[in-house]
Amino acid sequence: MACWAEARCRNRSVIEAEVLMNNLGEDGYESFTVIATRMLRRKMKASIIAAVLAAPLIIFQPAWAHTDDSLDAMPSPHGGQVRAAGPYHLELVAKAGELVLHVTDHAWQEIHTDGGEGKATIQQGKAGGKITVKLGPSQQNMFTGNGEFHITPETMIVVFVKLPGQDAYGAKFSPLKPKTVKAEKKSAEGHDHDLQHHHH
Repeated sequence: MACWAEARCRNRSVIEAEVLMNNLGEDGYESFTVIATRMLRRKMKASIIAAVLAAPLIIFQPAWAHTDDSLDAMPSPHGGQVRAAGPYHLELVAKAGELVLHVTDHAWQEIHTDGGEGKATIQQGKAGGKITVKLGPSQQNMFTGNGEFHITPETMIVVFVKLPGQDAYGAKFSPLKPKTVKAEKKSAEGHDHDLQHHHH
């Protein structure tokens, strides 16, 4: 019903415009043309503004849609495991007694960790004990921590970080989780130039 009414209104407007144009003189016709042109330009401008405002949502949506599987399928900048945590990418490089956490944004740009704090809870399998390691800021965009622990395929590590003036964010890691065939192939071929650009 609404569509029919809208179509009828459009048809009525067209008819009225034609009648008006037929009754107008030369000067009136020119004025009518100027007004119609202005209205068309305004409508086009509004459409362009709406498209520009919507573009960032379309462009940035994939960056925030990273899943654990998609991140595992990418070669990481420092050989660790990457997880998305809020506005950050957290890459954990874990080995016996030492944790190194690299912090970047979703475009792989380094985020300074000065003044930040963090902690890691390490669990050795479902039935194993838990160890908490304090993480402190190190260098430009890193957190580091040390403790008495070993890393096995069953090791699960939950990390929380908080930067000055920001909310705290956390992520769960399985540092020795086997990567997919796709990730291993991409790492060997070195096709991911974006990540290679940010190696240090």
